[in-house]
Amino acid sequence: MANTTDNFTVASDIDLQDHVDPNSNTWDTGYGNSNTGIVVAATDRVEAGVSGVDGVINNSVAPATAEYDVSLDVNLGTATRASGPAGRSIGGATNDAYFVNWRDSTGQWRLVKADAAVETILATYTGDSPSTTRTVLLQLRNATKKVFIGGVERISSTDNAVTATGNPGIFSYAQFSGWWVDNFSSTDVAGVTTPFPPFHHRVQITDKIWQLSLLIAAMVLNEW
Repeated sequence: MANTTDNFTVASDIDLQDHVDPNSNTWDTGYGNSNTGIVVAATDRVEAGVSGVDGVINNSVAPATAEYDVSLDVNLGTATRASGPAGRSIGGATNDAYFVNWRDSTGQWRLVKADAAVETILATYTGDSPSTTRTVLLQLRNATKKVFIGGVERISSTDNAVTATGNPGIFSYAQFSGWWVDNFSSTDVAGVTTPFPPFHHRVQITDKIWQLSLLIAAMVLNEW
């Protein structure tokens, strides 16, 4: 189930870090200690700020575990680079995250790991550009990290170096204005239900089956 969403509806232009989502969660610096991103009232979406450093802006929601999904609508606009969803993001001295972005120099979507501020490109996908809006989903599981673009799995990595839950957020390119993002959501992984009823229920069911079996046997004997 979704633990928060944000469509960035505002009455007037406001810095993203002063914005509160519909579930009363706030936005603040995450990996890279980024302070970029503004919510534009006319379009109700997040666009690049005018200064700052590249990095993740965290949503303050607390996922239930380190396994969750982060989804974001991404559009390249007039920029040469596009931002994307992020997760397990922690700022300060820790400086960890997994995030997605798009680079024109390679024409690639990239899944990137930041571990103590050291960035590593884990996997890429070539053959698509967010020249029109793409819904990008970052799926965080301990066994695999996956990126879905337009509902299709495009990137996968088994890396799990960054294990802390951190926060979901938006990776922001500070110095490449023109891109925009919208319709943020963070979703906890649903728990797996047991395929069998509890033990005491199984005992009751077994007893009922036994009683029914005796009744059927008695009916058959009476017919004879």
